[in-house]
Amino acid sequence: MHRRYHRLFGSFSQFNMVVTQWAFVGPAFAFPHRLGISSTDKELRALAHMWFRLGWALGIKSEFNLCAHDDDVDYVRRYSRAIFEQVVKPAIAEDIPFATELQESMANHLLDGCGHINTLITRGVFRPFMLRLFGVKDGVRLTESELVSWRDRLVFVVAGFFFEVLLRTPLLEVPARAVLNTLMRLNIYSANYLRESITLEHTRPPARRRLTWILYQRLVLPGLSILSFLIHCIKQTFRPSH
Repeated sequence: MHRRYHRLFGSFSQFNMVVTQWAFVGPAFAFPHRLGISSTDKELRALAHMWFRLGWALGIKSEFNLCAHDDDVDYVRRYSRAIFEQVVKPAIAEDIPFATELQESMANHLLDGCGHINTLITRGVFRPFMLRLFGVKDGVRLTESELVSWRDRLVFVVAGFFFEVLLRTPLLEVPARAVLNTLMRLNIYSANYLRESITLEHTRPPARRRLTWILYQRLVLPGLSILSFLIHCIKQTFRPSH
């Protein structure tokens, strides 16, 4: 994989690889509360150990690996925050453009693909919400004006309500996690079971997309999320006391 990348784009540095590793696991250590993550140090050590092994397998040297000190959670936290403050935050706050059209195309196709499974992920919402979640206030004010459609504005508000209210409120975080976990399982199931349908629908112009697929995106996924919340409430109500 690295040899192919080198032929196409040039060298793939340790810096590039560590920043990519941060994108997957860094926020969980840098600011877990913003993501609604509530974990013990033991759980975080296990997470760090897994990502140390993954990074090592992909070619990240131990001296640079974000999770090299997987037995020292505080070290991983400090390293993650340093990368965010010195690399990630300046890049997203200053709106550094893509280096090539290919990179921009890959990012857009990735978001479009996720949007077929999870209707809460759209191009218009992703950047402003990421800035809001990362605490880049100036960037949020600038990019919220990009939310031109009513759907993007609605998704932005709903996502903010989940991450900033429900997941941070002790009495509400458990049912909120139940909804999000159920939706994640549904996303995984849909991605596998409806793979051919998703591919077919994506090749058609929006005006010709089947009504059933539109209903699935707009009604079935949100409806099942609400249903999962109700089922969780019922289970909690009738759970036998010990």
